[in-house]
Amino acid sequence: MRRRLPSNWQTWGWPAILAVLTLAGLFMALLGNGDLSRTASWMALGTPLAVIAWKLYASRP
Repeated sequence: MRRRLPSNWQTWGWPAILAVLTLAGLFMALLGNGDLSRTASWMALGTPLAVIAWKLYASRP
């Protein structure tokens, strides 16, 4: 019996979402003007780091 492989969305879905969020944060930081774009860019750029930290903490034995 062969094991079924995960689909491309299951494999690359969350990394693609985090990549788009990071790119949006970079564009907001470069092109934005004002406090709202600055805050949004910091949140968009900090989210992938928070996800990485959360996953590392959750995978500890």
